Amino acid sequence: MLKESKDYNSRLFQSGIRKWFHLQRFNWTRKQLLFGKIPEPASILDFGCFDGRLATYLPDEITFTGVDANWEGGLDQAIKNFESAHNRVFINSAQQEWKTLKVDCITSLETLEHIPEAEVGSLIQNFKQISDTLVVTVPNEVGLLFGIKFIIKWLFYSPEAYTVKEYFYQLIGLSSRVERDQHKGFNYNHLIGVFRNTGFELILKEGVQFPWLPHYLSPQIGLIFKIEERKN
Repeated sequence: MLKESKDYNSRLFQSGIRKWFHLQRFNWTRKQLLFGKIPEPASILDFGCFDGRLATYLPDEITFTGVDANWEGGLDQAIKNFESAHNRVFINSAQQEWKTLKVDCITSLETLEHIPEAEVGSLIQNFKQISDTLVVTVPNEVGLLFGIKFIIKWLFYSPEAYTVKEYFYQLIGLSSRVERDQHKGFNYNHLIGVFRNTGFELILKEGVQFPWLPHYLSPQIGLIFKIEERKN
């Protein structure tokens, strides 16, 4: 088993096929924001921005606000990387000011799977006060892709601690019977249900790496949500 690097960017973006897979979420999001089903936004809030990498994929004219918990020092790096940019702002998620912002679109890439299920609903309610449009990517942690990914992690990295019974449940999509812990037990279909219950309509679901294939065959799933009807 390989020992994982302690540095987030080195783990995901250093080289090889792993780098390609993880960079595709930024390319996919750029395509949706600039050429997709929603109008090009003038302002974005990126929830879980880490070091602000998404901002480098977008035109300078778009006002970009990054929000992050500063996990592994990502927010500190973002502030340093963009210290001379006039429309790149970064806020710690522990601060309340980001919840009062109004933007054209919220993005959240590979972040919502880390939010405990008990907190997802209230977080989406916060999103609802900020914007009518959300662009989200999350990992595919259920079904055939989950089964393959788990075996690869078991052989080469450190897999999540599934029991044999939990592995079977996650493989067939019965994630409610799996104890959640970050990626473990995450099911993007459950997340879609929470968004719908909060008043959002799903307008796009597709694979991030392979959008021409059925979405369930992609390691990451791209989702776009819009408010069904804004009531004043």
